[in-house]
Amino acid sequence: MVFAWLGRLSEHVGERLGRRLVRRRPHVPDPAVSPLADRIELLRENLRASDEIMREIHAELNLQTAALDRIRAEAERNRALAALHKDEAEAVKQLVEATIHSAQGTTVKQSRRQQWLFFLSGLFLGVPLSIGANFLYDLMK
Repeated sequence: MVFAWLGRLSEHVGERLGRRLVRRRPHVPDPAVSPLADRIELLRENLRASDEIMREIHAELNLQTAALDRIRAEAERNRALAALHKDEAEAVKQLVEATIHSAQGTTVKQSRRQQWLFFLSGLFLGVPLSIGANFLYDLMK
């Protein structure tokens, strides 16, 4: 990702430099016809233009480097947050598992208690009722 970004940056800077050089290039007179003073002045203008372009490029590169550093710092912060969220997610998972285990234990205990209650009520009520039903049946005969 960073290399692709740097590749696009270098293409962008190259295009801008090329456009500025073409735009700012003064008409170059024929050296055989122009005097030496004109050629020296032309050279000075070119050097001033080159100096200005170099300063602009340097400023833009500094700006892009600062942006890249900011992006790297943000990526590192995001990685740290992801690790923190991973720890929190693990803690929540353990809490949910403990809650489920506790709820299952409580449910199992209640279910066993209910089963024993039905068994004992059937035992204590079923036997006397069946004896009473047999007694009534004998009386009806």
